[in-house]
Amino acid sequence: MQAHLTPIQQTLLQLLRRPTESRPLPPPVDLTAAEWEALLIEAGQQDVMPLLHYRLQSRPERAAIPAPILERLQNAFLKNTAYISLLYRELQQILSACEQEGIPVILLKGSYLAKQIYPEIGLRPMSDMDLMVQPRDLPRAGAITERLGYTPSYSYSVDVEMVFSHQMPLYNKGGIFAIEWHWHITEPDKPYELEPDELWERAIPMQIEGIPCFGLAPEDLFLHLAYHLTGHHICTAPMRALVDIDLMLGTTSPYLDWQVVIDRARRWRLERCVYLTLRLVTECFGTPLPDGVLTALVPEQVEDDVMSWAYEQIFAAPADKSLDLPEGLVRVRDQQGLAKRLRVFWNQVFLPPQALSWKLHVHPDSPALWRYYPLRIWILIEKYSRQVLRLWRKDPVQQAVLERLSNRNALKRWLEG
Repeated sequence: MQAHLTPIQQTLLQLLRRPTESRPLPPPVDLTAAEWEALLIEAGQQDVMPLLHYRLQSRPERAAIPAPILERLQNAFLKNTAYISLLYRELQQILSACEQEGIPVILLKGSYLAKQIYPEIGLRPMSDMDLMVQPRDLPRAGAITERLGYTPSYSYSVDVEMVFSHQMPLYNKGGIFAIEWHWHITEPDKPYELEPDELWERAIPMQIEGIPCFGLAPEDLFLHLAYHLTGHHICTAPMRALVDIDLMLGTTSPYLDWQVVIDRARRWRLERCVYLTLRLVTECFGTPLPDGVLTALVPEQVEDDVMSWAYEQIFAAPADKSLDLPEGLVRVRDQQGLAKRLRVFWNQVFLPPQALSWKLHVHPDSPALWRYYPLRIWILIEKYSRQVLRLWRKDPVQQAVLERLSNRNALKRWLEG
């Protein structure tokens, strides 16, 4: 791990480690004012400032931390606590409305973790509420959300969304609160074989302020978090996702059946996703694992490049948005031979009609759908022509972005292989 990270990143991981009886607090760190500032910036990029504030409360070096740094950390914690408290009030209204209409709801990701896994709700930043309902309930869930003052980010058809996505469009309320309604936890185009019905069969009843809802069973919760970090985000999520998993394993380890995790990961084709997740949390946080779990998941030797790609994605500094490149362009670049590159380029630009309807949020039955192909070409040119020109001129910063995206695709191929 050490070779992949800067000294500041290594220090941040050290300070965030969860102390246990078998894993005491690491030794104190000695940082200059400039290094504390760099640490704070890294914590912000990794979405862990509230948790860093919490961990430093019991650290011996707290007395040596510059006062402005402590103040900013405390403000981040207090601000997040206030926002998450408001978010849970919104969640209560949504769950109450769903209960009245007989719609069962599973809390996913931060909606579940902030209250059930973290020591305090203000320690887990969250930008939206991820909720799961059964497919038949999606239209009613959307209608409830709109009655409560939320609007979808675009006009959509449930049938089309279910073909191309595992969730409905983001619902937003006043630019402050947001909800994503899921019907599945993996995208339809992924090679993983999860069945939502299984998740519902094993879901655990719980309550939020007396309102009934459900959480995923411990093994399913872990597999979902592992998939979300690796299979969904291809490790581009911030370090907070690793913290989620470390804390979740620490909280649920007495109830977690590792043989069930291994068997289910094999059946769902998630072995490599789970392996990579566990390698990352053990290397970053020293999370204890039973003997033999990693080799049971992936018995063959894993190349160093795989771990290097994963660390690069998680800990890379945020790229300038003006340097963004489409994944399709990276796929074209990664092909061998002109004929293959032209074929991939054609398929990326001229999408199938249903895929185009989803990309541009046009109803798939619209007779005008074919007119949108020129619009798509214009959008691609307008959005990415500057980046392509930079690549043609061999701009080193743009080349580095392309290389990182290429490594991301290589990691994705390994995960899905």
